Amino acid sequence: MSFVSKGDSNEFHGNTFELLCNEKLGAKRARPILKQHDFGATIGGPVSITKTYNSKNESFLFVA
Repeated sequence: MSFVSKGDSNEFHGNTFELLCNEKLGAKRARPILKQHDFGATIGGPVSITKTYNSKNESFLFVA
């Protein structure tokens, strides 16, 4: 789990990530073969609808 709090930012920010799990990276013990790749991305920034709504300091959008 990851939590981030950021204030006073009127620019778009984002990141990408990969979670890799396999039997070579784990501890040496008897267990079933595990192979897992999880990819993802996040982006966040101010909401702005052309000529209708410009909320530079009020509304923000975050998508993961």
